[in-house]
Order: sequence, then C-alpha cells, then structure tokens
Amino acid sequence: MFYGYHIIQAADRLVPTDGYWQHIISAVFLKIGHIHGLILQEFGPNGFWVLLLFALFLALIVFIYAKSLIDTFKYGREEEENPEAVPDGLYYTIDAEPTASANDNTPEEPLYDEEEKERIEMERAISAELVRISQEAAVQTDASNLKQKMKQDALKEEARIKDVIAPKEPNIPQPAATNIPLGRVEDMVALILTLLSRGVSEAKTIQALYFYYKDLFKEEDVFQTVRSIRDFIGLCNAGKFDALPDIDALPTPAEALLNLAKGEATQCFVLMQALLNYQMQVAETSDGNIQSLNYAIAANYACLLGNIARLSDIELAHNSFELATEISPKNVKAWNRLGDMYILENSPEKAFIAFQNVLDIGDMIMYAPQIADAKQYLAAYFEKSGLSEKAEEMRTHSNRFYEIYGLHTPLTQAEQAVFQTLLNNSAENLVSSISVLLNRAR
Repeated sequence: MFYGYHIIQAADRLVPTDGYWQHIISAVFLKIGHIHGLILQEFGPNGFWVLLLFALFLALIVFIYAKSLIDTFKYGREEEENPEAVPDGLYYTIDAEPTASANDNTPEEPLYDEEEKERIEMERAISAELVRISQEAAVQTDASNLKQKMKQDALKEEARIKDVIAPKEPNIPQPAATNIPLGRVEDMVALILTLLSRGVSEAKTIQALYFYYKDLFKEEDVFQTVRSIRDFIGLCNAGKFDALPDIDALPTPAEALLNLAKGEATQCFVLMQALLNYQMQVAETSDGNIQSLNYAIAANYACLLGNIARLSDIELAHNSFELATEISPKNVKAWNRLGDMYILENSPEKAFIAFQNVLDIGDMIMYAPQIADAKQYLAAYFEKSGLSEKAEEMRTHSNRFYEIYGLHTPLTQAEQAVFQTLLNNSAENLVSSISVLLNRAR
C-alpha cells in the first residue's frame, strides 16, 4: 500500500488537473504498482528484468513465425507466376529433371545362336500361350455373340499352335494330339514339371491335370500330387538334402525328378526317407516345444513322401500318413490323406473317423481342399446311412469349393490343344524343365 501511495502521488504530479482523467490514470498506476509489488515479492529485485527478457523472447519467436509465413506465401506466388522455373529447397522434385535424353538409347533385343533360335522361339511361344491362358479374364458379352466369339478364338488358337509346333523337316512327322495316350503316371508327372517350369499358375495346373486324369485320381489326389512335387523342388532349392550326413551315397535331386517323371520313384523315396530319418533324430534329441515343432516338420516330410508314394506304392503311402498322424496328431493333411488310404482299402469306418478329425481340427481357410475332400466322402457316408439332409449339406459345401477354385471347369478347346502339345513334348523337354526348376531359387 505504501508503494501504491507513491505511485498515486506521481500520477498527481503528471496530471495536476482534477476530474475524470485523473481518476483513470490514478487507477492504472495503482494497478501497475500492485503488479510491480507482486513481481518484487515473488521474484526479488531482478524479477522485473527477467520478465522483460522473457517477453522480448516471445516477441522474437512471433516475429520469426510471421516471417516464415510471409516467405511461404511469397514462394507460392512466385511458383504460380513462373511454373516452369525449378524452385529451390523443399519444393524440388525429380519431375523437374529433363527426361528427353532417357529415351535416346533403346536397348537392343538379345541375339541368339542360330542353332538354338528355332527351339527357343517355340518354347517362348508355348510359354507365352500358357501364361496368357492362365491369366486371361472372362469377358462379358451378349449371349448371341459369345458362342461365335469362342468359336473364332478356338480356330485362331489352333492355327497359332500349329504354326508353333509344325515340324521343320518333312521327314519328321508330328503326331496328332488326339492320338497321344493319356493316363500314365509318368505322363502326369512330366506334365506337372513342364507346367511348373513355365510358370503356369497352380490353379490352372490342377485344373488341367484333373481334366486329363479324373478317371485315375480324385480331386484331392491331384491337389496333393501337384503340391508335393512343388514342395519337393522347394526342398531341393532350399538345400535340405545337401545338409544330410550321407549325401554322397544318395541320388541327386535332378536324378530323382528325372526318374520320377519316367515312372521310377525309388530315388525320390530314398531322398525323402533319408530326410525324414534325419528330422526324426533331431526331434528325438530335443525337448519341450522345440521337440513338438521338430516332430511337426517330420510329419510334413512324411506327408510329402506319402503323396509321392501314392502314385505307385499304396502301402508306403499308407505307412507314411499313419506315421505323420502318430508324431503330429493335429496334422490335418495327414488325417485327410490317411482317410483316402482307408477308402482305397475299403475301410469306411476308419475313413469316417479320419475325415471327422479333419473337420474337427482343420481351419476352414488354411485347409480348404482337405475339408472339401472330407465333406465329399462324409456326404456319401451319410447318404448311405439315410441322413439325406446332412449329406446334402456336406455335398453342397464341397462342390462350392471346387466350383470357386475352377477344378470342375472343363478346359476350352484352345487350352486342350496347348496342354496336349506340352504333353507331346514334355518327355524330350524333361531335362531342361528340371534344370529350370532346380535353379530358379539359386
């Protein structure tokens, strides 16, 4: 209060006249004196200067921020007025670089040796045809025009294929596609290797194989045969067989695949059995969760061995799938394939238990083919038991999966011609196909 009194006295000296303005000025100086007193009380005699410096610092920050805003609007206005100029700093982009020179030098296409040119062109044409067929989307047209368009496309494809596979020498006749015998297991394996080496999709490969071999194998057999050969090649490229202790005494993966495509699966059996035995030893010497994981890996190896053996040795296939269920009781693929073996052995009750296990432990997405196969059999089982509604439910689900996957969709005339052509030439192209597959990941 004493300090405020002196402030008022100073105001009287500054404004000696009485009246309204003297009252206002006195009140303002009184408030200033009060604030100054609080500053001295809280911060000491230098508090006023500290607050003054802080206020100047805030003013400097506001000034810098305002200047940056002004500069930003200034650069934006300059860019609008002169859009061709290349701005500096953060506005620079790669698009501002001249690109005309990038098109000056066009790389020349590679040249091939004359002796190999004809063969390479034929291989490329067939491979391109397969990829085009596997990736071609359905085109929606009027019903009246669709039939005519399909007929014209088929004629064009046949003419193109004839040009590609036409014999170069008149004394080497080209056998007609319709005269090639189908159904032999070695032809099936050779065709799988040929399609995989050319990058044909799994869905189209399975569709083609089922179209030709549905009288010999059911849907799940085709699924697992294609995937097992693919997985066997994957093990080869991953070096799994190279790490085996007795690798020098084992056949090479190339020899195993070549002989498998010729109808002799012994080399594949030897390689897979050696890998399975090694993985079982690893599992037996581990413990806890690591042991369960190693047994699960061994069960997958046993399933792969069983699927390859399914083509020629049913007993070995049965034993392999049974071993897989013993060491890994939740292996859905093993239970499903064991159910297929029970069907071949005419043991419906055992097959029912195996397929029911598939439904109990199988995920609907991860194991969709196995669940569809299990429901296909269970539908027939319930039908014989008089449970028609249950059978129809199972059958509907199974057929829906095969329809979505396209497995039951017949091949077009053009597709048949292409696949038949590959089957004609698959035997002589086996070595090159296997070489491509075994070096793809290296």
